[in-house]
Order: sequence, then structure tokens, then C-alpha cells
Amino acid sequence: MGLWWIKDKRIKDSEEVKAELLSILRRMIGEHEPLNLSTKPSVILVIGVNGVGKTTTAVNLTAALTEAGMRVLICDFDPQANASSGMGIDKRKLSKSVYDTIINDCPTADAIIHTRFGDVLPSSADLAGAAVELISMENPNYRLKSALDAVRKNY
Repeated sequence: MGLWWIKDKRIKDSEEVKAELLSILRRMIGEHEPLNLSTKPSVILVIGVNGVGKTTTAVNLTAALTEAGMRVLICDFDPQANASSGMGIDKRKLSKSVYDTIINDCPTADAIIHTRFGDVLPSSADLAGAAVELISMENPNYRLKSALDAVRKNY
């Protein structure tokens, strides 16, 4: 059972989606169907309509997995940088962000911030214009992949 179940059930209300996501996660992490994160790297992707708790879920999963002793990197790709803020980062004081890794060729490791809740590749408002800037760059569709490949072995 996965996120397809929400779509299949034709759930539209954000509170129903949140409740169903919580139920799915509880089943996946529970005794009957454990969440297997033993392979490296493991990716948890959270998608959905606005207001269903995607950022909150991602931040809380990152913190919980970090507390359980796992090495976790949360990558914030939203110009509002709410996941970054949720991890305790003041987005107004960032010197480097995911924008710098994909547009300015900043080494990804230099942009990652280590917090007690997990590691963060933070976002910034600059990311809002990145799509336009990427058009004229070499290999625009692979710049993010290259940036994340550079730190993959750490997570």
C-alpha cells in the first residue's frame, strides 16, 4: 500500500490526505511491514496537493530517522525554504543554498548545513528564478543529479 491508495480512494480533502498518509507511514514503519532503509541511498519522496503536510512530514521523518541513528540529508527545493526553516535554519542568513550548487557550481558539501535534526541542503528565494537561468546552461537537466551525486556516499 502506498500513496497511490490516496488517489485511488479519490481523497480530496487535505485533512483526509494527512490522516491517510499517517496511516500508511504507521503501517510501513510498524512491525508487519517495516520500512527498509538499509540500502544506500534510500529516498523518501513526498508529493501531493497543497496543504497536505508534505514539508512537515519530510522534516519530521528526517528528524526521526536522524534520532534513530541514520545519516539523513533533507533537500529543500522550494524557494519558500520552509523545510530549511523547519530544520532550524534561518533562511535569511544563508551563505550558500541548493541554488548555488546548481547555478553557481558551488560544491554541494559546502552548501550542506549540519543540524541536530539531520543534514540540510537548504533552499533560498533565489531558486525561484533558477528555471530561467538553467535554460542557457550546459546539461541543465542533470545539474541537480550531479550536485547530489557528489554527496551520495555520505548518506
